[in-house]
Amino acid sequence: MDRTTEHPRASEGDDRAITGPAPTPLLLQRLDDAHYKLMANAAPVMIWACDAHGGYTYFNEQWVTFTGVARETLLDNPWLRDVHPEDYPSYRQQFLAAFQERVDFRAEYRLRRRDRTFRWLLDSGVPLFNEHGEFVGYIGYCVDITDRKTIEDALVQSERKFKALFDLSADPQLLLDGERVVDCNPAAVAMLRVPDRWALIGRAASDFLTRPEGMSAEFADYLHEALARNSSRFEWMGTTVDGAEAPIEVLLTSVPTGSRTLLHAVIRDLSGRHALERRLRQAEKMEALGTLAGGIAHDFNNLLGAIMGYTELALMDLPATAGTQAAVSLTESLTAARRARDVVQQILTFSRHDDVRRVNTDLGRVVQEGARLLRASIPSTIEIRVRTSPGCVVLGNSTQLQQVLLNLGANAEHAMRATGGGALDIQLTRERLDEERAQRFEGFNEGDLVATLVVRDSGEGMPDRVRARAFDPFFTTKPVGEGTGMGLSVVHGIITSHGGAIAVESEPGRGTTFTLVFPCVEAESVRPSTAPYFPVSARPRGSGRVLVVEDEVAIGRMLRRLLGRLGYEAEVFENAPDALASVRLDPSRFDVMITDLTMPGMTGDELSARVRELRPDLPILLATGYGPSLSPERARQLGIVSVLRKPVTVQELVNALDAALNTGRASFPP
Repeated sequence: MDRTTEHPRASEGDDRAITGPAPTPLLLQRLDDAHYKLMANAAPVMIWACDAHGGYTYFNEQWVTFTGVARETLLDNPWLRDVHPEDYPSYRQQFLAAFQERVDFRAEYRLRRRDRTFRWLLDSGVPLFNEHGEFVGYIGYCVDITDRKTIEDALVQSERKFKALFDLSADPQLLLDGERVVDCNPAAVAMLRVPDRWALIGRAASDFLTRPEGMSAEFADYLHEALARNSSRFEWMGTTVDGAEAPIEVLLTSVPTGSRTLLHAVIRDLSGRHALERRLRQAEKMEALGTLAGGIAHDFNNLLGAIMGYTELALMDLPATAGTQAAVSLTESLTAARRARDVVQQILTFSRHDDVRRVNTDLGRVVQEGARLLRASIPSTIEIRVRTSPGCVVLGNSTQLQQVLLNLGANAEHAMRATGGGALDIQLTRERLDEERAQRFEGFNEGDLVATLVVRDSGEGMPDRVRARAFDPFFTTKPVGEGTGMGLSVVHGIITSHGGAIAVESEPGRGTTFTLVFPCVEAESVRPSTAPYFPVSARPRGSGRVLVVEDEVAIGRMLRRLLGRLGYEAEVFENAPDALASVRLDPSRFDVMITDLTMPGMTGDELSARVRELRPDLPILLATGYGPSLSPERARQLGIVSVLRKPVTVQELVNALDAALNTGRASFPP
């Protein structure tokens, strides 16, 4: 058989092919010797030899064991049929190229083993020359490298997975060689605001992750720490290539890669987390502020209670022949005190985080009252012009809505200081939104019936950067000590909680316009912004003995006088134990008990429970301003027929006493 035609190692186009009989080289001859045959068969590799024509002349015992084919059969080249079809073309090409040049060759291919499985082999061969320098063939060996290839494939797959995770990660990632970037993922390209990865590769990370330049040494220290300890984590004020700053967290992990150790850097933008932390700190601050406000409001409630009570007593003390001017003044004082009570109630609601009660409210009346308060609080150099339309009824809280107008008015007054005065226009209209205006206010649609409140000033206006942050909490352009930055944020919060929306327009030198919209309601019943005052003299006189338990001396004295003027006989105690002792001496002595809820030593609900044991049928009125709430169910269990919000007006007190002594109706605030 002409083995040259079957074996890939003999090329028909090889002009240097030997056509005459080839001399047998000494090495090939020795392979037939018993001594050398023993050495070749004992070798842990598969040894082969071929002549100058490419025909195989020798295979050792390892070949026979591997292929399961007899040596004589192997010499006729049938093993080539067991080379993997995918590997044969490249293997043939490599060998022919080396054969033609008479040079060493190396090739990797898969060969079918006797168990019909393929194994990877590394085939290495060297050309042989006789003593005359003539080419006489090749000798070589094959090593099973399947395990190595498996490991290499696993590494390739691992690298592909790493690359996929690297590229697809939402966190910006860099691969560093020292400080130099050798690779980066798309997230890093986006965060650092560069056109592509090549804009970062080759650059020092400290060039764009540090500012000012003096911080680069500290950044390098973190890199060295990561190399020494295998990892490092730190927070940093990073910068983008175009100079924008952002707080970042950097996690560095060392990655050994043979002769060098790279650093894998994972970067996380901390802007969102820092914002959440600021919100948490703000929430904690507001909670502390709420607790403080609640305590202050409690004390202020007691002061208002005394002011309101003594004012009503002063009205009672006015002789019938007295002029009306004093009565008008006292009535206005009482109205202002009651309005202050509403404001305190808002503070208490804020401190307890309670939902504010909303009823149908005439927004026009709220605006008129708010304008009168503004007139008294801002300079006369500012003209206030108010126009309101009828039918602007909204579901709201009059005190909060009035607070909106007062805050906007205060903001306008400050804006007009620089101009020495100006005009404040307040306009309220009832309208249906057209398409253009509906798109301007989030949550509203074309055709919605709304009450639109426009507050416009002729002040200095705001630049865009200030206007964009106008509703941010604690943002203010006022000097230190003149503002907290909460005015407009409170306005925004109140409007949003009422289902409304607000927009602001402003230009430097052209004033500012706030436009507020609220959903209108169709309603005939509208709650007055301030309940009317009815003189005590117009009410029928009561009768009975009243036990009063009040730890505030001024409130206790006022209640004794007021109850006396109303026809009741009052006995006042400054603490619960003394009151309980009095009831224990004669449980039937009193017709009704009025007690404060929050008192030192024994609370009002504890006192009510003790008294109920002694006198189960005694009606109890509980007054509370600030403190733990009492559910209606618990109140009924204690015999409490009414819960009064302090400071209590005479009208509320009379109604509660009448309900307790005559009608038996229970009354609990919302």
